[in-house]
Amino acid sequence: MSRHWEQHRLRDANEKSRDPLDPIRPLLDLAEPFEPVLRAIKDLDAAAAAAPIGSLDEALRKRDALLLAMLMSNPLRRRNYTQMTWCEDNTGALYRRQDGQWRVRFGASDFKNEKKSNKSPYDAPLPRALAERIDAYIDEYRPRLIRNSPSSTVVFPNRVGGVWKALRSLNKMSKGAVYFR
Repeated sequence: MSRHWEQHRLRDANEKSRDPLDPIRPLLDLAEPFEPVLRAIKDLDAAAAAAPIGSLDEALRKRDALLLAMLMSNPLRRRNYTQMTWCEDNTGALYRRQDGQWRVRFGASDFKNEKKSNKSPYDAPLPRALAERIDAYIDEYRPRLIRNSPSSTVVFPNRVGGVWKALRSLNKMSKGAVYFR
């Protein structure tokens, strides 16, 4: 009995539990897979522009637009974006090098597949085209979201500055903004 169980355990450990492309298959099947995501970012920016200046609604739309833009370049798991931090002293997961390049870093233990990975930390650049968007978000919009929790280091906080647990609904948000148009 134990030999049978051991054979299945080893076989199952080496198999993928699902095809990782399944969730984005509708986008991959398009001639221009990024076009709906870019359109969603543009729509979020337009909604932010239509919101009252200085409002929480404006900040929420800018948060969502930045999140989608970062997901395009660094398709990390929701958990990584939920846990992503920013600190003025550059000790957070989102940080800026002296040359102005924004980067994202996580330890190997911050990933779901740490046992299968090469156990090296993740430190990747964000596109320079996002620098202005990140700067505006950090300087202008994020402070509105953390106004009730000014010491919060969360990059993508909820509307009162805490961990955005609804980030779990990212699939719902992105499908609504991207696929169903």
